Amino acid sequence: MRCAGTQQALHRHSKSTQQALRRHSNKALRKHSKSTQRAVHKHSTGTPQALEQGATQALEKGAAEALEKGTAQALEKGAAEALNRHCTSTQQALRSHSKKALHRHSAGAMQALSGRCAGI
Repeated sequence: MRCAGTQQALHRHSKSTQQALRRHSNKALRKHSKSTQRAVHKHSTGTPQALEQGATQALEKGAAEALEKGTAQALEKGAAEALNRHCTSTQQALRSHSKKALHRHSAGAMQALSGRCAGI
């Protein structure tokens, strides 16, 4: 009798131990899976935000640098073109003016010469 009672007690104890272990492992597994899910969710949510923010900053910085570089190049090109146009128009004006002045001067010289020649 004693052995049967001991066996029953042992069986009950092992059964309750198994149930306790099962409950504990299920609870631990659920807790672990929840924390894992939270970590995965946080990471998956945070990663695109960080990527998006980083990409935005990189684009803004790149755009600012490109704009600055482009503006400087445009200004340099514009200044060079304006200077070139000014020089060209100045040269044309000088050529035109010198031709007119030379023409007037030579016409005046010819008149003076012809007047002298006529007076001789």
